Amino acid sequence: MRIALACVVALSLTGCSGGINDLRQYVAQVQASKVAYEEPEPVSIEVTAVPYQVDHLRSPFRLERAHSPDPPSQKSCPQPDTVRNKGALETFALDSFELKGVMTEAEQRWALVRAVDGRVHRLRKGDYLGLYHGRVAEIGINQLTVTEWIPDARGCWTQRDTSIAMAR
Repeated sequence: MRIALACVVALSLTGCSGGINDLRQYVAQVQASKVAYEEPEPVSIEVTAVPYQVDHLRSPFRLERAHSPDPPSQKSCPQPDTVRNKGALETFALDSFELKGVMTEAEQRWALVRAVDGRVHRLRKGDYLGLYHGRVAEIGINQLTVTEWIPDARGCWTQRDTSIAMAR
């Protein structure tokens, strides 16, 4: 076994010793040759300066107030009562209410309305509900009419009647 291993090592080492003369000759030839590549001279491009003046524009790093038109006065267009305290039913959208029934008690008509929270509330004419300052205008036999104040682009408010019908 030792003899076979010694033969393999001897053959390997003899294969590495020859053939290096060609490599030495090629390296000497490459080092002796002159470089054929010459770097071209850079071409100068003439650039014209353009003045950039931004003194009259706003700074993007400073917060400026938006210019809004003057709000209309209370007398120039109708406004809802925004000073009053809002009720619990004014936190729900008007389309989330369901009219469950109408009852009359001593010449007073009441509407039974179920809100999103699952509770049934008793409303009479003049009570507030909905997000847009809605007020009960009329209680019919099968429907409830609510007058809402809808804001417009000018800062004024427009009244809109919405009916909630009883589900069958």
